[in-house]
Amino acid sequence: MQDQVTAPLTAAQRARVDALLDDMFDLPEGERIANLRARHVEDSAVLAEVESLLRSASASGGFLATPPKPPAEELI
Repeated sequence: MQDQVTAPLTAAQRARVDALLDDMFDLPEGERIANLRARHVEDSAVLAEVESLLRSASASGGFLATPPKPPAEELI
């Protein structure tokens, strides 16, 4: 399978991606993609980027949701 090469997003597209991600992360994980698609985002590059980032966040298993453990010296 060949990777698809796409042009970098413009500043306006990146701002749109950021705004959409902010909205999507306010929703339960299982509703994010459906909600995004229901918005009928016309810019396919923006839509693809947001979907990719949502899938990556989901695949990460929420590892940033749990605060790190304190260093061992703080436990003593």
